[in-house]
Amino acid sequence: MDIAYGTCRGKLLIVREPKSVILGTSGRFGVDPGLQLTEMVAKYNGLAGTNAGGFIDNNGLGNGGTPTGMVISEGEILYGEASTRYNVIGLDKDGVLLVGTMTGSEALERGMKYGVSFVTHDGIASSLIINGEVQTQNCGPGVNPRTAIGQREDGAILLLVLDGRSSKTLGATLENVVDIMLQYGAVNAGNLDGGSSSVMVYGDEIINNCASVTGPRGIPTGFIVLREEDLHD
Repeated sequence: MDIAYGTCRGKLLIVREPKSVILGTSGRFGVDPGLQLTEMVAKYNGLAGTNAGGFIDNNGLGNGGTPTGMVISEGEILYGEASTRYNVIGLDKDGVLLVGTMTGSEALERGMKYGVSFVTHDGIASSLIINGEVQTQNCGPGVNPRTAIGQREDGAILLLVLDGRSSKTLGATLENVVDIMLQYGAVNAGNLDGGSSSVMVYGDEIINNCASVTGPRGIPTGFIVLREEDLHD
């Protein structure tokens, strides 16, 4: 659905079956370049998706193939260290959204099946709402394109992408993201990579206004919504 909140413009996807959301990966981290989100959604035969975790992008010249922080897929750490603490956003085997600061081992102990890390360039952590409590210390200033994931009390996943860096909208603050998440019932929410990486795909098309002047970027990870016929317990 279209989102219009103050000067913010973007898209919100409500996924009523939380187990249909998985983490897609681009390939061999640090070896293969990242995939554009349309390519990643197609790789998993997905219905929709958004970008997810951060990646190494020195001077904006990164190829999207090397994550920052940690990546967990199918209950295994694919990137990062078990003993290191990260700002983590992920889903357990029951589709419950987990956000917070934890080590890789702690994330696995909590049953995380899919997870990524993200911290803003100015060091703001990714946790926005935890068990209904707004993490105000993480709602820093700055207007940018944003991507976020949240979950309602009934389990539905909220995937949000807000546009920016255009004549139509400069972007959104993290406080704007929190307000929108609360408006749509989120009890947990986390901030994902933003800026020129913020993209939402539905079907085989990008449905938001990507801020990258060179077109959609290669990324290492994305939250992918599977088709109903591809769901497995």
